[in-house]
Amino acid sequence: MSGMILERYVCTHCGRKFEAEPKEIMECPGCFWSTSVKRSEDDTPSGTLGTLKEEAPKRKASFPAFDFGIFKKIVFLALLFLTTAAVLVILGPPAIEWARSRGGSAAPLSLRLDNETAPSKKIPAAPGAQAVLTPPKPTEEDLAILKRRVSLSGDRTLSPAEQEILGRQVQIESGLVEKLPSQPWTLENFKQMISEQERFYKISLSGSYKKKLEKGFKEKYLAAQEAFKSGDLLKARNLWTESLIFPIYADDLRKHRGIVLTMLKAYINDTLSKIGAINTSLAEGVAREKELVVTEAYGALNGAIAQKSWGEALELLQRTEDSVEKLQRPDMASAQVPPYPASAGQVDQDVLRAMMDLLTPQAPAVANLGPLEEDLRAKRVVLEGMSRANVEAQKGLYDEALDLLDRGEWSPALQKLREIRTPPELKEDAAEKVRLLEKLLEGSAEAKPAPEA
Repeated sequence: MSGMILERYVCTHCGRKFEAEPKEIMECPGCFWSTSVKRSEDDTPSGTLGTLKEEAPKRKASFPAFDFGIFKKIVFLALLFLTTAAVLVILGPPAIEWARSRGGSAAPLSLRLDNETAPSKKIPAAPGAQAVLTPPKPTEEDLAILKRRVSLSGDRTLSPAEQEILGRQVQIESGLVEKLPSQPWTLENFKQMISEQERFYKISLSGSYKKKLEKGFKEKYLAAQEAFKSGDLLKARNLWTESLIFPIYADDLRKHRGIVLTMLKAYINDTLSKIGAINTSLAEGVAREKELVVTEAYGALNGAIAQKSWGEALELLQRTEDSVEKLQRPDMASAQVPPYPASAGQVDQDVLRAMMDLLTPQAPAVANLGPLEEDLRAKRVVLEGMSRANVEAQKGLYDEALDLLDRGEWSPALQKLREIRTPPELKEDAAEKVRLLEKLLEGSAEAKPAPEA
């Protein structure tokens, strides 16, 4: 087989190409025709159309060779586009300014998407002019409201609701609490405490020493309690401070601290809490004075209202509001606690350190002023409506606003109408006009978009 000579053949019927030994009659292995088989060198491209169609599907796909000429053209066009864009960006604004200086006008460039839709309400505009939406027009009912004028009677009388507001009085509850954190000791409580401590520690104090303790309790502690009841807080604080000065037990400081101060620990701690409470009250003195000012001003206001002195009542109402504002900002820099008396130096050093810490109390509590502020706001509305001078000023604003409406100047009229708070007749009419103007001006603003930059 290795010596056989193979020749190449082609079938003009089915387009099959193959190799085989030369034979007298050669059949195509594809269609088994013999008359259409020819040697490959004898095959010509002049086959029939049917033959070419049959041959086409059997040919393998081939890719054309890469055309560097087309690639060069693409690169050249891209560079040309980028260069043109750069020139427009750099030279465009100067060119536009030059055209304007020559008397021409450069129309602004704008981009528009194909799927953009025009506004539904567009007024035909001249070439170069920007389209403007139609502003809403007031109806006949709207015009009637804007042209309506309210007249005031000569003397106003209080309505039942206004009488109720002016007759109401709010109780001012102080934020300062001048009370002790615990009940004061009695002499019997003091003696009983010493007896219990002796049994607990199994130590008996001498009768003479216990009498010294009881004498100091009577002269200092009980006297401090009486001073507190009478309202003399500073004296009470100083006396309670001196009640913590105990005679040295057995003239031995170590025994004194280890025995007496240990046995009297409950009494010492309770007295320190009272001293701290009074220090807080002393620091709140400025705030307490401001509370008294508010109380007095509010009382004077209610007295003027009862006398129907409307002008005076307005002045007192302003004074009360100012006092409330000052009370809400207590000046703690001036609210310092007075120092302890010089005798405090005889107190044991450990106890004295605790006392010194009590000289820096917390910020004072402020009274709950919410109900009072609400009452003052309600009274102001009524009193302003009863003050002749104030009513005349409000009537002047009302007349100016209506004159502006007659001239079609809605925005300035709206500003003046917003300032009208009293009397109720003008306030209600002004409020209705304000609501209508706000609606009309809002619609007008939506109808006139801002010009493009």
